[in-house]
Amino acid sequence: MNAEEVPESTDCAVTDKIPDVEVAIPEDHPNGLSDIASSKWLKNQDFVNKIQSTMNEETTVKDVKEMLLLLKKTATTKDDDSTLDRSSEGTTYNFDWNAIYEVSSKMIEEYSKQIDVVFRELENVNKKLGYWQEAGFSFDAHRGLKIMNNHEEWTKQKEKYLLYRQKQLDSTVKEIADSVGRLEKE
Repeated sequence: MNAEEVPESTDCAVTDKIPDVEVAIPEDHPNGLSDIASSKWLKNQDFVNKIQSTMNEETTVKDVKEMLLLLKKTATTKDDDSTLDRSSEGTTYNFDWNAIYEVSSKMIEEYSKQIDVVFRELENVNKKLGYWQEAGFSFDAHRGLKIMNNHEEWTKQKEKYLLYRQKQLDSTVKEIADSVGRLEKE
C-alpha cells in the first residue's frame, strides 16, 4: 500500500465503538469491584477479543500498521546501488522518508481533528454544566432566602406574642398588688 492510498477515516468518537458491559456487584462480595472487573473483563477472552477487534478497526491503528509496513517494505527493497549503502559496520538501507512523513502527518492531522471534536464536545458539556450549576445556585439562594424570611416572620410574631403576654402579666401583677394593698388596708 502506497502513502497515496491511505484511507480517509470517518469522524466518530472512540466511545461509539466500545461495547456496553453491565456489572452488578453483590453486596456481600469480599473483594468488590476489582474481582468483578478481573473476572468479567480481563479473564474473559470473548470480551478481550471484542475490544481488540474494536481497536483494530480504529484508523489510527490502521495507519500505524501501514506505516510499519512501509518501513519494512522500504527497508527490504533494493533499487540497484541507490538504496543500498555499504559501510564498515554492515549493510544499511535508505528509507522512503517522504512516504513515512506523509503517513505520519496524516495520522497526526486525523488525531488532531479527533481531539478538536472531543474538546468541542467537552466545551459544550462544560457550558451545560455551568448552566445547571448557575440554576442550582439560584434555586438554592431563593430557597434559602425564603427560609430566612419565614424564620424572620416567625421571630417577629413570637416577639409580638411575648410582648402581649408581658403586658398581660404586668397588668395581672398590678391587679394582684392592688388587691393585696386593699386587703392590707382593711
